[in-house]
Amino acid sequence: MHSNRTAMKSVAGIWFSVILAVMLAHGCIPRQAKRSVRSEHEFNEALTLYRTERYVKAHENALTAHGEYPENTKYMSLLGWTYLKQGNLGEAERLFAAIYAKDKNDISALQGFAWLAYIRRQLKASEKWFEKEINWAQGHVDQNDWQLYKEEDQSFILSVISDGYYGLGLVSFIRHNLSNSQAHLERALRFRNDFIGHGPIKGSLGDVFYSQGEYKTAALFYRESLKEKKIEPVLVKLAWCLYFMNDKGGAQDLFRKGMETAKDRRPFLYGLVFATYELGKTSEAEGLLRELIELDPYFADTPYLKQIVAKIKNWKTLCKTFASAYFQRGDYKRAFHKLKGYLPYAKNDCEALLMEAWCHVYLGGLTTALSKFTVLSNREKCPKTQSVTGRGVALLYLRRLNEAKSAFIEAQRIDPRNIRAKVALGAVAYLKGNFQEAIKIYTANLHLLPKKERVFAWPSHALNNLGWSYIDTGRYMEAVMIFKRLKGYHPKPIYPAVFNGLGWAYLYQNRMNEAKKAFEKALGLDPKSAQALIGLSATSSYR
Repeated sequence: MHSNRTAMKSVAGIWFSVILAVMLAHGCIPRQAKRSVRSEHEFNEALTLYRTERYVKAHENALTAHGEYPENTKYMSLLGWTYLKQGNLGEAERLFAAIYAKDKNDISALQGFAWLAYIRRQLKASEKWFEKEINWAQGHVDQNDWQLYKEEDQSFILSVISDGYYGLGLVSFIRHNLSNSQAHLERALRFRNDFIGHGPIKGSLGDVFYSQGEYKTAALFYRESLKEKKIEPVLVKLAWCLYFMNDKGGAQDLFRKGMETAKDRRPFLYGLVFATYELGKTSEAEGLLRELIELDPYFADTPYLKQIVAKIKNWKTLCKTFASAYFQRGDYKRAFHKLKGYLPYAKNDCEALLMEAWCHVYLGGLTTALSKFTVLSNREKCPKTQSVTGRGVALLYLRRLNEAKSAFIEAQRIDPRNIRAKVALGAVAYLKGNFQEAIKIYTANLHLLPKKERVFAWPSHALNNLGWSYIDTGRYMEAVMIFKRLKGYHPKPIYPAVFNGLGWAYLYQNRMNEAKKAFEKALGLDPKSAQALIGLSATSSYR
């Protein structure tokens, strides 16, 4: 009944341990040579930060310690784990490989390779490394003088065994070998685990029973896991256990409670929709689903929820809610698909019809869009300024620039507050090659543009056109400033146009290193970008 996004996600990917063999300088753990008071301080700071999951800051301190003594394997190990936790698997592997080259029995290297292979889903390799890890530890346990080992060394070695069997249990789970997975995880629980405790292991055992539909047993393990540490995915699955055990009220309470404090509310909100619906609270469930759609339509767009939406006539309007959420995220194809399911039931919904016309614009159906906007502009109850603006944009993209200009002027006359129509006159001037006029229009309205944008929409296009207008009029410093502002519109670098503009503005200022970096960034986002390829070639040939 529930989404695969919220169901059988093992917490292992989040909670695998780090063997800091490095932390113990006793008995079976070799002492580290070169180190200083400063490097040890940085290492200890990094270790403290790592344990509290502040991986970015931990990385900074670990990098400093490693910088002072690059050959110190305990510094290398911790630095490798900070890389791994931030998703930089290549750098993590490089450091673990360097440790392994020094000593093929170094436990931090063995464990590092085991978890790297697991993350990459290289299951056979991962299994091999976990077995090496266990053999290393078992070799110490089997020594005649095992009882003479210091207590902290014994704890460390037993924790290695637990970690190895935990890893093997996860590998077996991915392979759908549930009996093996259960056996490995139960064995992992027989040994102390000072790295991560037994909580994640119990949570993974819960997953084994959950996947077999044994929800009562799974719930017991999830509860035991949560006693050690509150892990959101485990709490979600415990709530689903209650749901499938027909305790819909208990599931609702748990989903609601988790949602109040969760970093990611989506899985809890998703489950709450089902539990609330099953309790007969249809209106409340609909409101919760609308909330989830607005939060993340992709998360809510599952076959299970579609089945419920299809059952309830009043819920057909949710298709429009989906369409609007997708539209706002620039996913016009999905928005259009949802509107196809909605408009047959609401043929006079002007808001939805306008959205459909805009989808045609962005999906390349300009002639159809022009026709639809023209029809809508003649409807009495439809907002005329929006339909006329849409008609102007369709004409603009069709390069019927004089007609587009007339439409934008008309939209402004109908509603002087129509910022999009006012700014669009700058696009007309830009496309006609009247760059000074474009600059005049855009700069007069800069203060009306938003500070951020979710997608590269008309305000972004306005800034992009303004930047290029500055380039085309030789005002390169102003161009740099505008493209930097455009870059700030989208914190995540996903639009090559931003870096192409910056690159050319830098190039014309003879700031070749900065231009080269900008073009390389653009090519990283779009390897086929002609603007970036030509620009990068120009920086390379410049003498």
